[in-house]
Amino acid sequence: MLSLQWLRNRKGWIFLIFFLLVLLPAIIAFVFFSRLLNTNCFYKGITIDNIDVSGLDRQQAVEYIDSINNERIKNWSLQLEYDNNAWIINDEDIGLVINKEEAIEKAYNIGRTGNYIDRIKEILDVKSKNINIETKREFDKNKLRNIILEIKETIDMGKANSKVYYDSENNTITIEKHQVGKKLNVEENIWLIEKYITGKIDENIKLIVEEEVPDITYESIQNIKYVTSSFSTTFNQYETNRTHNIKLACEKINGTIIMPGEIFSMNSALGERTEENGFKEAPVILKNKFVQETGGGICQVSTTVYVAALKAGMEIIERQPHSMPLGYVKPGLDATIAGNEIDLKFRNNLGYPICLWAYVQGNKLNIKFLGSQNEEDYIVELKSEIIEIYEPDEEEIIIDDSLEDGVKVVVQEARKGMKVIVYKEVYSKTGEPLNKEKISEDIYWPVRGQIKINSSYLTQKELNMIENSNMNQSETGE
Repeated sequence: MLSLQWLRNRKGWIFLIFFLLVLLPAIIAFVFFSRLLNTNCFYKGITIDNIDVSGLDRQQAVEYIDSINNERIKNWSLQLEYDNNAWIINDEDIGLVINKEEAIEKAYNIGRTGNYIDRIKEILDVKSKNINIETKREFDKNKLRNIILEIKETIDMGKANSKVYYDSENNTITIEKHQVGKKLNVEENIWLIEKYITGKIDENIKLIVEEEVPDITYESIQNIKYVTSSFSTTFNQYETNRTHNIKLACEKINGTIIMPGEIFSMNSALGERTEENGFKEAPVILKNKFVQETGGGICQVSTTVYVAALKAGMEIIERQPHSMPLGYVKPGLDATIAGNEIDLKFRNNLGYPICLWAYVQGNKLNIKFLGSQNEEDYIVELKSEIIEIYEPDEEEIIIDDSLEDGVKVVVQEARKGMKVIVYKEVYSKTGEPLNKEKISEDIYWPVRGQIKINSSYLTQKELNMIENSNMNQSETGE
């Protein structure tokens, strides 16, 4: 009996020990993991927007996150900066809200997918490593774009060249500084702001503004300090249309900056001579006669510019004389322009910028080339030498019996022709010769006179002679 009782007690102890060592831990583990796997709370180590939600159920997590994030949104603002200016954007300006639903769903699903082993492994991993789920910040992109567009209006500006101004009364030159063009890049700035909203950057945003430097900066023309050359011609200011055209042409070319190596074109500077562009009808020379044409008078401007360019030492690329000498300038110093076919062009080969200044005072047209060289440092003379005179052919007589007896009408005044050579001579201030060069050699062809008379006073022999003479002149191209 003793041994049997002892055996029974021994089996009991063995079972107890087995229960305590194996079954009880298994039961405890089963209960623990069952509760762990079936909880409706977030697992340990899970944060949303760095807010610890472990141990909270969905509703508790929503309320807790809202209480913190609402305060964050309330205090949210963004400062945009550019050129010592600042603009503040707050949450209401762009309708900023936090979309937490997706983040909560994602955080809640941690440890709740896969088989039991996978779930337990993920739950334990999260507890040791921690996982943060970010909510989404959403905003009204149209509101943000409109804000940026409003800022753009205050920043954007077009580029503007530096300008030169000449005071003829005081003979002084001032230079206006250039303006750098500015253009705010809307898309790139919106992209930066979105990064700030989503928390990818946390510094105030320096607005991206593209700058464009103009072609002519203050630094490039700051040495324009003197009148380098000048020339003036006079005109009849009571010829109102012609005077108007001269003034208009001066306005169009006035202030033009000609950089070193650049070519100036009179036609390009003036544009088309049309009524739409402001020009009026005035006399022009056409086939040795004065006729009315839109833009009459501008050749006096081109001529005056030409002489000033010669005196400055510009390289003349294209220039044509008129068909006849003019009253306002010596022969050989004129320069005609017509349409787009005949132009005055010269290159600035001086090595420094030139400003072309054109203005009218009373009956005087003034052209000045402003630059780094003072015209008072030297003396420039342009000498026009007539080396040959051409006599016109005998005048052409046109019979017109509609005229009264004894009446003679001059159709074309006879005019002598000439060959002219122009020289440029440069002297020091003391009169010492420095340079002499031939500028041009021009021919102004003679013009045959034309008259109209009644045939009643002419004999048949005289009529035949006139007819033969006219035929001969026609055959020679006169």
